[in-house]
Amino acid sequence: MESVLKLVSDKTGYPRDMLDPDLDLEADLGIDTVKQAEVFALVRETFNIPRQDTLKLRDYPTLRHVSGL
Repeated sequence: MESVLKLVSDKTGYPRDMLDPDLDLEADLGIDTVKQAEVFALVRETFNIPRQDTLKLRDYPTLRHVSGL
C-alpha cells in the first residue's frame, strides 16, 4: 500500500499525508479519468502487472482498491 501511495503522491503532487486509502480518487481527490489512467499505468509498470483489457477504472474508485490490483 505504501508504495502505491508514494507513486500517487509523486504523480499527482498531493502530499502523502493527504492520500487516505479510502478516499475516492475522483470525488474526494479530484483526480480526473486521464490522471487515473496514468496512475494505473504507472502502478502496472512499477509492479510488473500485465495489462488487463477488461479492467474498468470505475471498479477501482479508491487507492485501497488500486493497491489490490
